[in-house]
Amino acid sequence: MHIADLLSRPFNEKEMQIDDEEMIETVRTLTKQLQMSDIKKREFKEATLKDQGLKKVQQYWETGWPSSIDKVPKEARSYFRFRHELSVEQDLVFLNSRVVVPVSLRKSMLLLLHEAHCGVEKSKARARQVIFWPNINDDIEKMISTCMVCERYRLQTIKEPLISHTIPHLPFEKIDICDYGGKSYLVVGCYLTKWVDVVQLRNKSSEEVINKLKPMFATHVSQKS
Repeated sequence: MHIADLLSRPFNEKEMQIDDEEMIETVRTLTKQLQMSDIKKREFKEATLKDQGLKKVQQYWETGWPSSIDKVPKEARSYFRFRHELSVEQDLVFLNSRVVVPVSLRKSMLLLLHEAHCGVEKSKARARQVIFWPNINDDIEKMISTCMVCERYRLQTIKEPLISHTIPHLPFEKIDICDYGGKSYLVVGCYLTKWVDVVQLRNKSSEEVINKLKPMFATHVSQKS
């Protein structure tokens, strides 16, 4: 009977928002635990009360949202699709556990998010923990793309592209030779098999190198037909 009664009644956003005691208690707890100084909290409250979009959100929290976005004033339309996740407590607006930042404070919040000059994904992850506003991810990407400090270090850390090589058809058809350390080792690597041979050289003369290569080739290289 309870299920039938619930499904037969029209959906009432106002009733859901006002009577959801669990949601209200959660928001109150979040407000108490908000990691924000009293000065910063007062700044947020004052900015929220002056923000035309958030003033509408607070109004709709009390009275219920319009049935369609067309009936929402332009300044509050960006919040419409989040309306079921928004709540109000102590003059602050929350999206679930994240405080909604008024327009006037968003630039300073972006600077705080990016103060360590982290990349886009890390900055977004920091934002997801504590703050929200519509299109915040786009604003983070735009800010970082125009950050002069990030741009300077990005140019310094550009990696050289890998240079590919042709794969040989026979073992030891193509090799790399180099010496290693102060004792003049001959290191031979085969591009096809990835086999590596290391032998010590008495000196770096061509005769000594050839003498060391001959037994390697005799062991590993097949004669072409």
